[in-house]
Amino acid sequence: PLRHAAAQATDVTDNYVPPHTLNLNLTQLSNNVFHPTLPHHNSTLDLTRKTALILGGTQGIGKAIAARLAALGTSISIAGRNEAAGAAVIAELETVSPPATKARFAFHKVDVSLMSEIRSKVSRFGGFELKTSYSVINAVFRDSAYNDLATKVFTSRYAADGIAFHYLYPGQVTTNALNNLPWYLRYPVQAIVSFSVKPEDYADVPIYAATAPEFSVSGRLLNQRLEDVKSTEFLNDPQNGKRLWKYSVERAGLA
Repeated sequence: PLRHAAAQATDVTDNYVPPHTLNLNLTQLSNNVFHPTLPHHNSTLDLTRKTALILGGTQGIGKAIAARLAALGTSISIAGRNEAAGAAVIAELETVSPPATKARFAFHKVDVSLMSEIRSKVSRFGGFELKTSYSVINAVFRDSAYNDLATKVFTSRYAADGIAFHYLYPGQVTTNALNNLPWYLRYPVQAIVSFSVKPEDYADVPIYAATAPEFSVSGRLLNQRLEDVKSTEFLNDPQNGKRLWKYSVERAGLA
């Protein structure tokens, strides 16, 4: 089983440049493609009696992953801030889920950007038995440093329990995030849209990483083609990992 996890800190990112920062070089963007066998592989999966927790699953990549998993028989719990959007997604999942799987779907209203709120809400997810299933956390570009380091930290602490943590950089995927950019950036960025991948197509990538035996070893930083990204001195420094863990535990009120 594989779960993804992330934590945030404000004091561990000095002089850090994520190894997979956004690059607008059009030559590189043209390589933003995935292995063509992934959809076929995933279509053969039977994920009945599996569960998934998706943070940020009401739109974009998270929503696409939820729909793909639901079609494969997975029960899904979505955490987010917008109840109306959450209800709409749950209705869609119920439509695409095969009735015979008897999958369950639920939306949990929670602001996961507030670590203090996570503690009060996390017990709700226990009923989905995530210990034996999957968790997918959506992240924006500014959280890259935290997610990279958290992947290393959680791996060092929980890999022995049979839980794998990976961080996947999605590359250029067409989502509503572009609409939230300032006007002076929105129009230039539209030039890259033709090179971008639809969320529905990208969804096969994390699902493959969560189910394929080749990703059972925890702690990998992967790009949009599931290739390993070179780690950095910052990420390999155990002291930075300890600082992030201490900060996260304190902010979540678990100290």
